[in-house]
Amino acid sequence: MASHVLKTPISVFMTNGNAGKFIQISSYGEEYGKAVKGPIQVLFHRYGHYDVLETISAPHHPKVER
Repeated sequence: MASHVLKTPISVFMTNGNAGKFIQISSYGEEYGKAVKGPIQVLFHRYGHYDVLETISAPHHPKVER
């Protein structure tokens, strides 16, 4: 439903046991193609709880001067 309201693809991930890796378990809104910033990514924790996953790349961090 959220993918249709936002007109953006959404990818859902879970952690893979003790390995600590993410596995994609579902995706919604593929009909909207690739969004400008990519799909919204969420981490599913069972029992209906989700957290947003954010991909951070080094070039976008502000430089801290000392």
